[in-house]
Amino acid sequence: MKQKKTLLVAIITVLLIIFNVNFAYAAEGSASIEIVPNVQNAKEEETVTFTVYLKDIVSELGMGGLQGALNFSEEFDISTVEVKGLNGMLVTYNKTNNYVTLYKDDLTTEDELIKNRTAIMEVSVKVKKGATAGSKATMAVVPQDSEEGQPAKLFVAEAYYREDEIDTRPIETSPATASITVSENGGTIVIPQATPSAKPTATASPLTVNSPKATTQPNNLPQTGISDNPVPVLFGSLIVLLISYVAYRRYKDI
Repeated sequence: MKQKKTLLVAIITVLLIIFNVNFAYAAEGSASIEIVPNVQNAKEEETVTFTVYLKDIVSELGMGGLQGALNFSEEFDISTVEVKGLNGMLVTYNKTNNYVTLYKDDLTTEDELIKNRTAIMEVSVKVKKGATAGSKATMAVVPQDSEEGQPAKLFVAEAYYREDEIDTRPIETSPATASITVSENGGTIVIPQATPSAKPTATASPLTVNSPKATTQPNNLPQTGISDNPVPVLFGSLIVLLISYVAYRRYKDI
């Protein structure tokens, strides 16, 4: 009788393990893009500088980059475009297709991540000669073209811990647009720009990391805890359950 009770407890324990395996995925964060021009009006052949910000950041660690494309209306001369990374962001810009990628080259602490509204890029471009006075000249950050049959997407690079190292994963976000008015005389009006939030004073311990570049979209979100690889747990549990049942039947027949 004692052996039967022990087997029954073992079976119940295995069942509890099986039904309490956690398959939850780590939650994704989010962020939005804001573009602020340095002027409201500009005449032909005058340079306009757009500052691109990441804001509305929701993430446990923060954001580490952006991947998308720049788009300009016909009032701008795209041959004059110049792009510069801000606040530690490195930038690659392809003038052929206007693709742009921003990233942290050496991300070693959480302190380097973007946690609040922060300027990440400056884009300078000249108003085209002969642009119509009174028209709107627009610059936008938009998705890159995707493979045929796939939707175009715009990504920010969210940071997370993977095996005790900081890595990034691409999180989809919405395009952003800003515009100025073409003026005959310029009449430049400078728009005050917000100062990026100061970085927190506390720093995390240095970590060996991969260079976080948002280049490809992962097939699955990172998992946490026992759910990292639940199949072996389930398989082993089922084997234990089967052995316990066979042993129980044998003892019952004795």
